[in-house]
Formats: sequence, structure tokens, C-alpha cells
Amino acid sequence: MSSRSTAFLFKSSRAFFSFLALISSTHIVSSNPSTLNTSASNARPERSCVRRTDWTGTGYVANHCQDAVIRLVGDEVNVYGPQEFEFLAPNTAPIHALPIMPTPRRYAVGSCALVIAMLSAPFFPPGSIPMLPAEPFSPTDTANYQYIAAVAQSLIEACIDDYSPQCGGWQSVGGRNSIGVFLWATLSVMDRRVPRGVNAGVDGTVANGTIELGNAINFTGLGTA
Repeated sequence: MSSRSTAFLFKSSRAFFSFLALISSTHIVSSNPSTLNTSASNARPERSCVRRTDWTGTGYVANHCQDAVIRLVGDEVNVYGPQEFEFLAPNTAPIHALPIMPTPRRYAVGSCALVIAMLSAPFFPPGSIPMLPAEPFSPTDTANYQYIAAVAQSLIEACIDDYSPQCGGWQSVGGRNSIGVFLWATLSVMDRRVPRGVNAGVDGTVANGTIELGNAINFTGLGTA
């Protein structure tokens, strides 16, 4: 993507992000800058800002996170708009009549990585995701990229712009709040936990691996209800 097209995409996307963030949830910022929770029934979905070295590594350039969101918008939002998808954990068969999106999905630009992964993923050991509720999460859930992009943008504004570039963050999305949207430093401990490479089976199941920048999508059922 050229610098000119990136700048245009950034300018045209800011109002879109802000609008979606306003209608998606009401934010309550705690006095502790390490946490930010979304007001919802049963305190869900969850959002947390994370200032830990396993997330931030040796640090990163804040603008790189904005560029990662811009990449997500260019690769996914501008292509699919409000289309709902079924996001799947590795080795999970779909259960909805929707096009599928295998996870994890990674959009890395420079020193910052934007990752979409199921909260049930086995590569997240206990305690690695701060403020994660102690409850089972579904390996399959539905969402659209417009909302995911708005959540990623709100993480930048809440966790990075307001506090420090040495602060990552995450929020759950989806009908079951089982999809995680994450921002952390590339090659941090958390980033290295996300497996690389992907194999999508003909039956819709997905082996362990990461899909980079929207590649290798299974389009079965695209456009169906």
C-alpha cells in the first residue's frame, strides 16, 4: 500500500472508527491505567489495557499500531463491509450457515501486531490474558470486521494514546464474546505464542497456525444468511 493511499485510508477511517466505537459500548475507565472495562450485562464484553513486558516486549512505535488497524481496514473492512463471519479456533468445525474465518489472524506492521484469536485458543496459558473471566469460551463465534476494526481503534485510543506506547490491550467481541482482539508488540512473548502458518481443511476445520493479512480465507457460503 502506497503512503498516499494509506494517508487517504487513515483520514477516511477515523470518523468511521469513532462512530462505531460510540455506538458499540459505554466505556468506564478505572483509576488503574492497566484496566478498562466495558459496561454491559454481567460486565461483558471485557476490555483491558495491559502494561506487562510479555505484551510490550522492549517497546514499540505507537503509530505502527494505527498502521496495523489501517491494514485491517484495507484488507478486510473495505472488502467485506458488514458481512458476518463465523470465526473458528484451530481444529474447529463450523456450526453456522456463514462464511468462515479461521483464526488466529495476525496483522503486523513494524513493531506492533494486531491479532484476532479465539479466547479458547490453547496457546494462551492461564494468566496470560489479564482480566479474562474464569469461564469456558466457545471455539466458534460470529462477528464482522467493521465492529472488530472499531474495537481495535478504541484499544489504541484507550490504551496507547491515553497512557503509554508501552501498553497493549485486548477486548472480547462476538455474539458469545469468545473472540479476542489483541494489540501487542511484535515478537513479544504473547506474539511468539501465536503459531505461524495455517492449513484450512476441506471440511472447514483449521489446523494450528496464523493467517497473515487476510490470506487463505475459506469463502464457502459467502453471502448466505
